[in-house]
This record gives sequence, structure tokens and C-alpha cells, in this order.
Amino acid sequence: MSFFVITVLIAMTTAFSPAYGEPLDFFKDTYEESDINFDEIFAPIRAKNSLAEVYQFLYPQGIIKSYYIPAEGTQKNILVMISGVHGVEGFTGSAIQRYLLSNGFNVRNTALLMIHGFNQWGFKNLRRVNENNVDLNRNFILDRNHFKPDDSQYSLLNDFINPVGQPHENLLEHGLFLVKAVYKIARYSIEPLRSSILRGQYSFKNGLFYGGKEPQDQHLMIQQLVAKYFKPYKRVMLIDLHTGYGQRGKLHLLAGKAAESNSQELLKIFSESEVDFADKKHFYAVQGEMITYFGEQIFESTRADVVGVTFEYGTLDSQKTAGSIESLRRMVLENQDHQNPGSPDHNKIQNLFKEMFYPSDQQWRARVLTQTDERMKKVISYLNQ
Repeated sequence: MSFFVITVLIAMTTAFSPAYGEPLDFFKDTYEESDINFDEIFAPIRAKNSLAEVYQFLYPQGIIKSYYIPAEGTQKNILVMISGVHGVEGFTGSAIQRYLLSNGFNVRNTALLMIHGFNQWGFKNLRRVNENNVDLNRNFILDRNHFKPDDSQYSLLNDFINPVGQPHENLLEHGLFLVKAVYKIARYSIEPLRSSILRGQYSFKNGLFYGGKEPQDQHLMIQQLVAKYFKPYKRVMLIDLHTGYGQRGKLHLLAGKAAESNSQELLKIFSESEVDFADKKHFYAVQGEMITYFGEQIFESTRADVVGVTFEYGTLDSQKTAGSIESLRRMVLENQDHQNPGSPDHNKIQNLFKEMFYPSDQQWRARVLTQTDERMKKVISYLNQ
């Protein structure tokens, strides 16, 4: 059987084992359900392959599991897939991992490592950040000793995006936010505004997109995984699974600047029109990105060829001005609600936030799986070269 059963590219009628149910059944409602289902899917794989294992990283918030299947034949490549760097986004990422794993893995000379719920606390608690309000995808600074963040532009917006007091979700407050947003856009323009907010900040510990003053526990996990699994492999493919940004129902492939070596390697896998580079209009570069740090750790340890890409499944058309404002509004509401608990609108705010990163729309979920299959076919072809 070919890796991930390519017949799903033709129709969503792939034959699944009755134990796993229909494709959309992989989308679970809680971290705990996702965790149990992952173990159930991996158990028969482990029974057939004595070298397959679950690596457990114990930290104060729990145990982060990584599922490893070694390469059959020559140990040439390893494919790594990470879910839940932004906790609440882990619902979709986990569903994708389990959906793909349940269809079998048989790419010659290629190992598989699936890291499940990278930010487990955020996954469990429906937050994008971790227990310290740190955005883990802004925390992985490569040279922290010489890193001097410039948060001057962000500071001009701090009162707007990090308001004090309990939030309220109603038509009046919604309208006031839109008025303020339009004013800020008129003053700063949308692209500088978006960039200054999204790239990450290191001065406001209770604010949005806070990258943290020091490395979080997951730094150690990455170092342990690199030391344990990566030395035999000459080529590494990293796929980081995210939701939220971009056109609703579309899988965006995000990378660094187009001229970078990693981006050029990606063009051997995907067409140029498929990849949204950081220097392309409507997309953005971030500071302290996890996948860049992971790749650097692997390269320094093994000198392997490493290529990384973010799979971003859009939800609110945030590449457009209206969608961008609404995305920011929900982010502001959720963080304000967390920092100032007790709002009578807590449930409404939490539901809005969850829908932003984990839509309940079945059609959206089906498109996630279909487009994942389409892109993974190209990844498989690349690894089989």
C-alpha cells in the first residue's frame, strides 16, 4: 500500500478500518480524545514493528508524545510533522496526523516522527499560547544573546490590542472595535499594522504575540528528539501544522523569504504559485519561529539537508482587511478574557475563538483532508527521489 493511500486524491471515499471510522471522525472535541485515538492507531503499528516507539517528554504541564517509525531499508530520510505549536490549533493538526497515520506509512528509506500537541497546555485549555502566555512560535530565537527586539511599533498599538478590564461581546463593543481598527489602519496602513503585530513582541508579557524573555520547556524537547532520532538520516522534511491565517478553506504553504535556500528547496517539491513566501504581499515573517530553530538544531547535530514548511489552513479570510480585523478582534477578546476573568460573555468569546482556529463546519474539515492529501503526494514524490 502506498503512503497515505493516494486514492483519497480522487474522492473522499477511501476505505478506512472500521476501528477508526469515517475521515471526519478524526476531528475530536478534546485533547484527551485526540491523545487516546493516537495511541489506538499507533498500537498495531508498534506491534508489527518492534523499533517503532512513543517518546514521552515529561514537563510540568504533562507529557508530550512523539510517535516514531524508523525507516525500512536504508536510513535516508525522516519526515517530521508537528501539531499544536499554537495549542488550540492542535485540534486540526492532530486530526491530520491521525488521519494520515491510519492510512499506513510505507515510503522507502524514510522514517516518520509525529510530535503531538507541542503546546499541550494550550491544546487542553483552548488557548493559542502556553501556560506563561508565551507564543511558542515567537519564542525560538536562534541567537538570544545578541537578540535585541524592537517593539516600538507594537507599543503604539498596545492599548488597542491589549485593553484592560473584562471584555464584552455585543454589537456595541463590536462596532467600537471596528471604529478603532479603521482609525489605526488609516493612521498606520494595514500592512505595517499587520506586520508590527504578528511578527512577535517581547515587552508586554500579558499581551498578544508575546515571545517570552527566556526559552520555554519545548526547547529541551527538540534537543532531546534531535539527539535521539536524527543522526542516521541525510535528509529531513519538517511540516508544521497551523490553522487560522489566510483564505478560508485553503491550505497555504508558508515559508521564509523567496531567495532563502530553504525556499528554493521547497520549489523542488511545490510549484511557485503554491508557496506563500514571507516577503510576498499579505504574508509575513515572524521572529523566533519554531521550525527554523528545529531545522538549525538538526543541521548543527547531523549536517543533514533540512527543508521546512508550514501548512496553514485558513479560516476567516484574514488575508483581506475585513477578515484581518475580525481575526484580531477575536484574538483581543480571548486574551482580554483570560487576563481579566469573570466576563459574563466568557462562553461566547471562547466559542468565537475556537471557531477561528477549529471550525465546526464539516465542509471546511473535508477540504482540510483533501488538500492535505494533494500536497502530501508531492512530499512523498520528493522523499522517494
